[in-house]
Amino acid sequence: MKMKVKDTWFEFKMASFVSVGMGLTAWVTTYVDARLTTCLPYHAREYPMGYWILFIIPIIFVAMYLGSVWDVSWYKKIMLAEMGLVIVGVISLFNFIPGFPHGNMSTWLVLYCIASTIAYWIHYTPVRSDYTSWPDIVDDAKIERAKESINLWRIIGITIGAGYLGIILQWSHLLGIEAPNNIASDVNEKSLVGIFLSIQLVFFSIFIIFGLLYESYKKTEDAANVLLSIKKDKTHKAQETEE
Repeated sequence: MKMKVKDTWFEFKMASFVSVGMGLTAWVTTYVDARLTTCLPYHAREYPMGYWILFIIPIIFVAMYLGSVWDVSWYKKIMLAEMGLVIVGVISLFNFIPGFPHGNMSTWLVLYCIASTIAYWIHYTPVRSDYTSWPDIVDDAKIERAKESINLWRIIGITIGAGYLGIILQWSHLLGIEAPNNIASDVNEKSLVGIFLSIQLVFFSIFIIFGLLYESYKKTEDAANVLLSIKKDKTHKAQETEE
């Protein structure tokens, strides 16, 4: 098993987004919980590690980056990267006792695991192009096959975008109204909770755009390039026949 050293921008981007996202979650949890005097049953909480918990940012980054740059099959890359995230994330939960597992930390850990797994899957799933060189398949059939591939990745991207938009509409009410009301009774503390939960949601949404949606767009572009190459070959064959 060798480490891949070229073309690792995607792995760098994923490790950066997820590690900073989890670091933001840890910071918000540490900062907000220390100010929730009306939060039941624990009231204001100061955690053992304090803001030293932010060291999970480089640890998660290294774990995910190294896990995803090994020259192994795509599903093993995903397993190694996600294993690093889960192990570090679960260990960090023990800092937020007595509320174990802490609702904010565990929720965003699960969400980043799901979103990053989907993004890895989209990126590492190849767009098939081997059929373009099959001599027993006519060009028109190859073109139709390429169009199906384009439609598939386009539908995946639209589904992710529309699905997340629906989730956002639900979460905006949950995070802005219901969650603060369930966490604290003081008006100012409710406002504090709502603001910082919204900040986390905004960052996660940026990750969805530049992670999942962008990778879906790239796959659609790759499939379109396959179609273009087939049409180009078909044109060359027609020109040679005329000559």
